[in-house]
Amino acid sequence: MTRSIDLPHPAAGGNGSPPLDERDVDIIARIGKAMYGRWWIGPVAEDLGHDHQVVRRWLKGQGTPSQKDIDWMRLRGRRMAAQISRECER
Repeated sequence: MTRSIDLPHPAAGGNGSPPLDERDVDIIARIGKAMYGRWWIGPVAEDLGHDHQVVRRWLKGQGTPSQKDIDWMRLRGRRMAAQISRECER
């Protein structure tokens, strides 16, 4: 069986769950990158009703997103995934 060079070995990430030391902002970043790609910070900040500098400060460890911010990103991610799924079935 051939493997793509770009794919990590299956054991590289453990069982696929997020790291135990994942910060709250890492959850937002992970979802934001999946939704918006490389330039995710601006759209995520807009989704959350914050200036992009707020998200950048979180990433630097200066402050942390609220539980409401995390819950909202999870909801937005689920909604986008559902919309994409519906469009794929058309």
